[in-house]
Amino acid sequence: MSDKYYVGGDITSFSDNGKYKPISRVTLLVDDENSLTAGDDTGMEVIASCPHATQPMVSALLQTMKGYQYQAYEAGAANIDPAAELGDGVTVGGIYSPLSKLSDDGRGYAGISSPGEAEMEDEYPAEGYITQEFNRKIAETRSTITKTSEEIMLKVKGVDGRVTSLSTSIDGIEANISSLNGSITNIKADINGLRTTVSGKIDGSTAQSMIDQSIDKITLSVSSSSSGTTFKILSNGVVVDSTGSIDLHVDAVNIDGTLTASEIEGDTITVRNDNGRRCGYIYTEYASTADYKMTLESKAMELNATSGNLYLSGNNGRSALNFDYDFIDCRGDFAPNADNRYNLGAPNFVWSTIYCSTNELNGSDRNIKNSIEALPVKYVRMFELVEPKRYKLNSGTSGRYHTGFIAQEVEDAMRACGIDSQEFAGWAAAKLDDGSETYFLRYGEFIPILWAKVREQEARIRRLEASA
Repeated sequence: MSDKYYVGGDITSFSDNGKYKPISRVTLLVDDENSLTAGDDTGMEVIASCPHATQPMVSALLQTMKGYQYQAYEAGAANIDPAAELGDGVTVGGIYSPLSKLSDDGRGYAGISSPGEAEMEDEYPAEGYITQEFNRKIAETRSTITKTSEEIMLKVKGVDGRVTSLSTSIDGIEANISSLNGSITNIKADINGLRTTVSGKIDGSTAQSMIDQSIDKITLSVSSSSSGTTFKILSNGVVVDSTGSIDLHVDAVNIDGTLTASEIEGDTITVRNDNGRRCGYIYTEYASTADYKMTLESKAMELNATSGNLYLSGNNGRSALNFDYDFIDCRGDFAPNADNRYNLGAPNFVWSTIYCSTNELNGSDRNIKNSIEALPVKYVRMFELVEPKRYKLNSGTSGRYHTGFIAQEVEDAMRACGIDSQEFAGWAAAKLDDGSETYFLRYGEFIPILWAKVREQEARIRRLEASA
């Protein structure tokens, strides 16, 4: 502190804002990346910028300032010497502390204070705010040139965090530019070729585009976190690899050779035989019942299955079976060619979901049944032993819970009640292709058992009501 002034109690108001912990550490900032420190973290820390700082300088400052306790205060209308400046020592209200803020009320009296701030950036004498901010921004913008026997590096760092660098070495030239939004552009030229890369984020997803030119190929690629496309021009051909789609808008494409593709899509595909004669068409057209329909047109059509032939025939230009998008449109009844002979699905090839506008109809006519008798009591007892469960399917995709029974627990209940699989068709076991068994339940078979249980409870209720 430069000078010392005594004010005492010649003030209109006073606030003792307490003492801070003793100073125990001094840190000098050499630049944005380097600093020198002495002391520990048991107390307050003094931080200042000093481009020419040395470790002995930091240690000497610590010895000078160590143990000093900053005293915060505020005094109104203090009768202080007009010669007092920021940084001078002031005795006021029974305490001694530096003068950090000074304000004139226009009547010849001043409000003085040493504010209670954890970080003091004031200098004595203090610069104006604009000057301080200007100097700070100038310091944040740096240009460096680094020269070594192997490399020359030019680097510019902006106030907003942008960095541009240019490196020249015996191996080649490399330029990097970073933008405000995190995008980075890299250009690298060496003996192997020229590569330009732009990377960044789009809608929170990492994305990158690249042009790679070498002596034997040119590669164009665009990728993101979920997809990517690569286009390579080689001396012996062109390679396109994409997880998305390729749109080609031209009047015509002529290919002199064999076209091999996992999928071919178009408005009209003409099919020719070995003699070059047109033998059929595959095309799309607008339909009144859907956006578009696909038509396979030919005088004869044969679809070969692995174990036989499958024939589709038309009648008066109308098909009874249409393949539309990802489902089969059947314009008529779908039935087996024999009654009660074939299954829909298999033990290891089950259907996922069956949609119906009404419940299924099960044959229940008396004329198709035999050995009709009342339901034995042991079926009701079995029902009492089976506990309903909530579960998720291993093959499910919705993550939802289902309710039902566990087939193994139903089997245990059947065994406990003396019921075998011939007596109860609601439980069934089937062999898989690998020889193992899997279990199924016909939930409709449980309804009569539940019905019998309800009737039993109703009868008991009536007996209790009658005896009341």
